[in-house]
Amino acid sequence: MAHRRKERIIDEKDEQIIKFLKQNPKTSHKAIADKIGVSRQTIQKHIRKLEESGIIRHAVITDDKKLGKDITAFILLEIGSGKGVRSFYGLQRELKSQMDELDILEFHVVAGQEDVIVKMRTWNINSFERNLIKISEMEWVSRTRSMICTSSVEHSINIEEKDNPSLF
Repeated sequence: MAHRRKERIIDEKDEQIIKFLKQNPKTSHKAIADKIGVSRQTIQKHIRKLEESGIIRHAVITDDKKLGKDITAFILLEIGSGKGVRSFYGLQRELKSQMDELDILEFHVVAGQEDVIVKMRTWNINSFERNLIKISEMEWVSRTRSMICTSSVEHSINIEEKDNPSLF
């Protein structure tokens, strides 16, 4: 069976626009147009197309450390053997419904020894422990392993080095 090549969704101008917006979301259309060498109207048209297609979404990104959420942790979950596919869907539903309450940023179903990876950002070690206990008591979870981050480097978020010192 021959593999079909995926059609390109965006063009080179779109890629350049996305690059500038990732570096600084407040960059004006005129500034982007000047850097790329096209009109402001062309940039507006491309950005509108990217927004309508869902490639560009707008969100408020907060600095959780400045808000007081000092603990970032990854929790590896193992689903009990013999629980079947429905347990994946049940666990996903339960995690999704409690994301805010449990300070969960995201979770992923993975292949490997563990079945799910949960990323949590929470206030302190006490709230981490409380949330970990709640997760480990969920019906489908048979085992947890957790790791607390000591430092992080995040991709595509433009935070100045002085505000986010790192070992890397």
